[in-house]
Amino acid sequence: MKKLLLSIFSIIAIAGMARAEVTLKVNDATDIKGTLVAEKPAEGNSNGEAEKYQPLESATISGYSFTFVQGEAKNAPALYKVMSGKEGDWTFRVYNGSSMTITAPEGTTMTQIDFAGQFSKLNATVSEGKFEATSNSAAVWSGKSNEITISTSSNIRVSTLTVYIEGEETPEVPEVPAGVTYAPATEIVSGEQYILVIDNLYGAAIAESSTYGRLALTEGTVADGKMTAPETAAITITKVDDKGYTLVDTYGRYLAMDESHLTTFQIFTEINDGCYWNAEFTEGKVKISNVLNPTCFVCQSAGNEGTFYTNMAPAKAPETFNLPALYVKEATGGISAVEIETNNGEAVYYNLQGIRVNADALTPGIYVRRQGNKSVKVLVR
Repeated sequence: MKKLLLSIFSIIAIAGMARAEVTLKVNDATDIKGTLVAEKPAEGNSNGEAEKYQPLESATISGYSFTFVQGEAKNAPALYKVMSGKEGDWTFRVYNGSSMTITAPEGTTMTQIDFAGQFSKLNATVSEGKFEATSNSAAVWSGKSNEITISTSSNIRVSTLTVYIEGEETPEVPEVPAGVTYAPATEIVSGEQYILVIDNLYGAAIAESSTYGRLALTEGTVADGKMTAPETAAITITKVDDKGYTLVDTYGRYLAMDESHLTTFQIFTEINDGCYWNAEFTEGKVKISNVLNPTCFVCQSAGNEGTFYTNMAPAKAPETFNLPALYVKEATGGISAVEIETNNGEAVYYNLQGIRVNADALTPGIYVRRQGNKSVKVLVR
C-alpha cells in the first residue's frame, strides 16, 4: 500500500458509519427517455460535445427512477455521456430553473443521499428534508422520504449517488474540510502548493470524476492580504529539468493539454508532453503557458459578447483576459506529518463524502482513516 501520512488537520469523528448502502452511477442508467443528440467531434478551438439525451425526461438506475422537468430553465435537463476515446462518468445535468425528482423503489424510505458531481455555488430547494453542498464536487441530502424533488437555481451535475435507507445505519454528514491559508507569491519554489486567484476568487479543483475541465472561480476568505481556501484547491507546481513545470492537483492528476482541446485542462494520471508549462510573472500576476501549445495560457477569458467566464482555463491567444495571481500555501509550523502504524487492528478508509473506499486501491488525495475508536485525516501521495 502507498505510504500514508498523518495530516495535522484535527481528528474528526465518523462513528456510526453505515455498513451498507446503494450506490447509483449515472453510467448504469437504463430506460432513458429523451431526445438523443449525436456526438459533435472536436474541431478547431472547439472541444466538441459528447453524445447526450436532451431534453431528458426520465431514466432508471437500479430500481430508482429519475424524472426531470425543464421549468423556466433556458437549457433542458440532459444526460451527457463521454466523448469517444475518453474515459469518465456520465452525468445528469440540471440547469438553473429546472428540477430533478428521485423516487426510491416501493416500500423504501431514503434517509440520506450523498451526491458526487459539480455543485459550485449551489442554490437549490428540496421538497423534503435538507440539501446542501459540502464541497464544489459533493452535496448531501438528509431527511426521510420515498421521493424527493430538487429544484435548482444554479447549474448542477450528478455522476454518482449513494443512498442510505431507513433501517440501515446512517452516517454522519462529514464536515466540510477546513480551509488553509495561502499568501501572495512572487516566485515559484518547486514542490510547493499554490492556488490561482483572480479578484479574490480562487480556482477550485476539477471534479475527481472528470477527465477534463476548468477551475471554477470560487469565493474564498480574504484577510490581511492572504486567502483561506480548501486544501483541495491546491496545485503542486514542480520544476522538471529543462522541460518546464508540472501542475498536479490534490487527487494526484496532471493538469495538462493536448493538441486538439485548446480551451480546457485535460486530466492525465501519467505524464506526457502536454503536462509541461512555462511560467513568468508580470505586474504581480503569473502567465502560465503550455509548452505543447505555446499560444495557450491559463486565464479568465471573455466570450464573444465580452462577458468574462466564471472559471479559469487555458485559452488560445485570447484578446480579452485576466491573468491570475499566484498564492502559496503557508507553512503551518511544527510537525507536518508522521507515519501511521497500521498494525493496531483493521484500518478502514472513507473519502471526504463519507463513503467507504477500498484501502488497497487508494488514489492520491485526502481520506479519513478509522482504526479502532480513532479517526484521522490522512494524505495519500
